Amino acid sequence: MKSQKIRSDNKQSHSHPTTSVSQSRLPIFAPVSRIAQQKSGNKNEDTFFKTKWGSCTIKDCRLTQTHRDIVDSILTHHGKIFKFPTGEIAYGINSYQILKKMGYKNPGDVQWLKDKLEDMRLTSMVVHDLGLIIHTGVILQYAYGANRILTTGANGKTLPGKGDLLYVQFSTQFIKIFGMESNVHYPSHVESICQIESPLVKAVVRFFLTHDGETYEKSKYRPETLLNILGIICLPEPDKKHLNNISDRRFRDKVKELLNSTQVLEKYGILFHNNNFYYPEKLDGVWFTPSNYLNGVQEEEKSDENGQVQEGTDA
Repeated sequence: MKSQKIRSDNKQSHSHPTTSVSQSRLPIFAPVSRIAQQKSGNKNEDTFFKTKWGSCTIKDCRLTQTHRDIVDSILTHHGKIFKFPTGEIAYGINSYQILKKMGYKNPGDVQWLKDKLEDMRLTSMVVHDLGLIIHTGVILQYAYGANRILTTGANGKTLPGKGDLLYVQFSTQFIKIFGMESNVHYPSHVESICQIESPLVKAVVRFFLTHDGETYEKSKYRPETLLNILGIICLPEPDKKHLNNISDRRFRDKVKELLNSTQVLEKYGILFHNNNFYYPEKLDGVWFTPSNYLNGVQEEEKSDENGQVQEGTDA
């Protein structure tokens, strides 16, 4: 039976874009869930990628779709927004709720989230795009209260139901990318995308959602081409400058993984025909805003699911 395309209310009231175009069209976040032998905070060799939309060099910690899940979730499920005169924007988040919406198996594991935030604090990148060369990181700093915020269950037992409230501040240049190109909003789809099992399929969905829905000829991509765009390549000789240079056998396995995922992709309006994936119609619940949209983002408080105002904690 064919998969049902996901439908969603297109309420264009969410104050912050889910992503900039570059975040999904350049392989800033690798299409994997973890990097082999990478420990949180460990440095790695620089990795260079180039696509027709620009190029980027990732320095130090390499970022994955897991890190991307966290970024998208923060920008969607944040509490209070803090704006700074220097251009940074910070968000108050409830770590338990963020991890729960991501589908993380242990949403009370605040340390895991802090480790991933630390990866993004240490990572730096150079993005050659938009007629500029942008040197930036992802997160400038983050802070959290010294004491856990706990709730009490019906039986009187203390439970980590709320988790820590974190304050996450993104770097100025990373935020400026949102102000230099079209932005994509899909807040109602963030949770389901985070819970897609395959990080490769997540990356493909995020790539196609940056498009406005086009004819087959204009939007078609062979599976091999999609892998190359996402930074997965197969070169005759090993090249350490490419994060995901893999063997011919593993490359074929990745192609097969995409071909076996057509039902999942169809849920997001991504179809397969004549050995090509294509995106004929913009998914309901997805919209775009112009490059200056972030100028209108104001400091705000947003209520959580229980109607309680969420705020960042004091460091």
